[in-house]
Amino acid sequence: MRILLVLKRFDFGGAENHVCDLANNLAELGHDVFVLAGKGRQVIRLNPKVILIPYRLNDFLFLVNILIIFFLIKKHKIDVIHAHQRIAIFYCSILKKISKKPLVVTVHGRTRLDLRTNFTRNTPDQIIFVSSHVFNVSACYEQIKDKSVVIPNGVVVTTSKLSALPYSISYVSRIDRKHSVVILMMIQEVLPKLIIDFPTLTFNIIGEGKDFRRVEHEVEKFNFRCNRTVCNIKGFQPDVNTIFHKSSLVLGVGRVALEALACGVPVLSVNHNRLGSVITTLNYTSYKAKNFIAVRDEPPTTPRLASLIVDFFRNYQALIEETKIIQRHIKAEFNFEVLTKEVVDTYINAIQLNR
Repeated sequence: MRILLVLKRFDFGGAENHVCDLANNLAELGHDVFVLAGKGRQVIRLNPKVILIPYRLNDFLFLVNILIIFFLIKKHKIDVIHAHQRIAIFYCSILKKISKKPLVVTVHGRTRLDLRTNFTRNTPDQIIFVSSHVFNVSACYEQIKDKSVVIPNGVVVTTSKLSALPYSISYVSRIDRKHSVVILMMIQEVLPKLIIDFPTLTFNIIGEGKDFRRVEHEVEKFNFRCNRTVCNIKGFQPDVNTIFHKSSLVLGVGRVALEALACGVPVLSVNHNRLGSVITTLNYTSYKAKNFIAVRDEPPTTPRLASLIVDFFRNYQALIEETKIIQRHIKAEFNFEVLTKEVVDTYINAIQLNR
């Protein structure tokens, strides 16, 4: 099968990581895979069998974008198009009408953003959701339910001989104005409280984005005040598993949370919108259905975030054992090979619908 994967960026991010891993696994299954995306750091992770077409879609060059994608579909004799995120879904929906090629789309965020119009909801042959919660609470559920399927992000479960560094916290995210909220709260307000009780504590920041320099400046100021390196800002890392294995606790949601749990590392579910709890065997099923996001909780505050981290370290050994059990669930439920084959099944269904 000749598959065209389309998305806007190809840098660090949940959707971008997902597409890179999906492309690699599809190629290993023997498919011819083409990725149309803005050139970014994910390129170094791509399987050599995958062909990257570096072009970043935008909202302005409408006709140019349409012509480029149409040309690629014809040139590479594409069998099925798979679009990810709002702008790619919009353009590929138009291309489906023009080229008559089967279209599968994946919703990585909220339906009202990725499928914001009747046109983008009605046109795709198949819709994939990575979160069952997002699908079930969608305002357009009745409109899309018959052609939608939930396929979570796949992940490789890894073990390591590396030991976690005591009191080491890691946060992995795109570093932009929105995602830097938690990082700056940690540096400016939470860490000063934590190092009183845990003087050897360290905080690793992994990611890139428009707010990188601002965060880097705050890191330098804080480390200077502490007279030691408490915060490490590492930028883009092609393989975060090594950092995860050295971490006592990972802060994050979505794919970051999934990858950390797959490494056997405890996770505190937090982003700029929601502060949840440490993921345990008791709440794992609920978090799994919501892509590891505490969807009904309040935004993070300094007192609550600090309190949750203190409680975590005081119960560290018990929570490590909990995470080992969760890791076994992850291995069974998020097997990449199985989930990739489920995606291929949606391609086959889409092709059959167009015959």
